[in-house]
Amino acid sequence: MAKKTETFQIVSVDPGRRFVKASLLEGNQVFSKQFLSFVADYEDVHVESFDSDDLVMEIDSEPSGIHKKFFVGRTAKNSVTTAAQAKQDSKANSHTVVLTLTALQQFKLSGNIKLVMVVPIENHRKNSAKLREMLIGTHQIKNLSTNENTTVQILDVLVLPESAATYYSLEENDTDGKVIRIINIGSAKSNFCVFDYDGKFVNRQSCSSTSLAWDRVTSTSIERKSKTLSDAVYKELCGKEWDQPFQDDFGNKVGEVVYLTGGAANILYQDIKEHFPNVRLHPNALFSDCIGALSVAAGEWQ
Repeated sequence: MAKKTETFQIVSVDPGRRFVKASLLEGNQVFSKQFLSFVADYEDVHVESFDSDDLVMEIDSEPSGIHKKFFVGRTAKNSVTTAAQAKQDSKANSHTVVLTLTALQQFKLSGNIKLVMVVPIENHRKNSAKLREMLIGTHQIKNLSTNENTTVQILDVLVLPESAATYYSLEENDTDGKVIRIINIGSAKSNFCVFDYDGKFVNRQSCSSTSLAWDRVTSTSIERKSKTLSDAVYKELCGKEWDQPFQDDFGNKVGEVVYLTGGAANILYQDIKEHFPNVRLHPNALFSDCIGALSVAAGEWQ
């Protein structure tokens, strides 16, 4: 008897400090969604004026042990003073689980799911096993605003580093034989990574930073903020030899390209270009990690 083929859908989730970004792979098409990364325990409010756009979630998650109701996204921000944004010191927590399951519900998914999570470079090693433990298994998700109830079975979880996932969103002819440097500016934590001319991750030139994030820079104008942050990024990356030519095994200089991604990429582009003239603005800067993560997952599971 022929073995029954396992059917599943692939989703990538990037639970950022400001926004949760998620992408769904259906055939050869990618569909993406985003929502604010606020979460709060549900409580009775004075005026219950929720509509179909609100995220009032009831989560019953066996692997994580979460069995309660939450406000999520803008609904949490507007409803209670206890709403908290996605945590950055670690992604392996109940906050991330709630945001991830809410993202799956936004796509109205049910049944078997294989999931790719994106976490900061410095969190990758310590968060990967715990995230798998908290997410692999059965989850019941209900949106109380729409009365939509779904059950998902997460079969597997792949965890990738932020910014590094973007590498796999690039066309092969844009990376082949080149050193690729990726600057991903986040609202509370930024990530910087390098891949060599053979597509190998270069740990010594890659890092995460909370001090080089958009919300960490205070300024009187967006223009000044962009300039200040871009100068600080360049100074930090010079300490990791980004200002030095990358050489192959025989000491020959290798061609390099810098890609700029993240929610503020469009704002920062011109100022970053002053330091890195070969910088390119990623065509889908907000979802570049999610799209790259889907590419890795498709290669792994399809």
